[in-house]
Amino acid sequence: MLAGGADHVYVAAEHPDPVLYALSKTSGVTRWQASLPGELSGRPAVADEAVLVRTDGELRCFDPSDGSRRWTRTAEDIGSGVALVDDLVYTTHDGTVRALRGRD
Repeated sequence: MLAGGADHVYVAAEHPDPVLYALSKTSGVTRWQASLPGELSGRPAVADEAVLVRTDGELRCFDPSDGSRRWTRTAEDIGSGVALVDDLVYTTHDGTVRALRGRD
C-alpha cells in the first residue's frame, strides 16, 4: 500500500511482518521504517505533519521526518478509509463520516 508525501513515498507492507517504510522520492533509499502490530487495514494517509496507518484495532500517527510515533488511538469504529486534513482525521464506518482530532 502506497501514499506520497512532500519528500517521501510511504509503503505499508506485510512481508514478512507489518512495517511502514519511508522512501526518498529522489533516490528510493529507505529513510526510516517503523514496525506495526497486527494486520494492515487500508493505505497510509499523509499530510505535511503526519503519516497515519490503521492496523488491527488501532490508528497510529507517525512523524514523517523520522518515523517516531506521535500517538495511537483505539480504532475499532474507524473504517479502512482514512484521510488527514489539517489537524483532523476523517474516516468512515457503517456509512457515517466522522471527523476526529488524533488525540481525542
